[in-house]
Amino acid sequence: MTLPAEAAPRDPGVAGKILIAIGKVLVFVLLGPLVGGIVTIVGLVAFGMDLAKPGDAGMVIAAMMLYGLWMAYPIGALPAAIVGAVIGLADVFWRETTFSFAVLLGLATGVGWALLFGEAEQELLRILVLVSCLVATVLCWKATRWGRRA
Repeated sequence: MTLPAEAAPRDPGVAGKILIAIGKVLVFVLLGPLVGGIVTIVGLVAFGMDLAKPGDAGMVIAAMMLYGLWMAYPIGALPAAIVGAVIGLADVFWRETTFSFAVLLGLATGVGWALLFGEAEQELLRILVLVSCLVATVLCWKATRWGRRA
């Protein structure tokens, strides 16, 4: 018994799979640095600054986002593209990646990227880089769950 043409799952072919992977990389490159930058800025204000009033924190976060969030893209685009490529290619050519895979990949990227940042006295920045890589990877992974296999 054969399935009707519209009910049968279609294999997108190699070119289609590469396009799907490229789409996932683009999601990571566009969304990842933004999420990572927000996490880092909020963390720096919350844990690295001694502000007198809670309202001051909101103003500092707003100012840092307005003037500094764009820096997340030159800093975070490369790791976001690499992580996006790993997840995108694994999704289309191997098997769909799991949440735990995304967490482990985010942690590994965060550790690697944090080791490139500064000396031991910048411990807060290293921790925030690790956390921002983890959060950005998991959110971007979740955002790329479209196009699931049947």
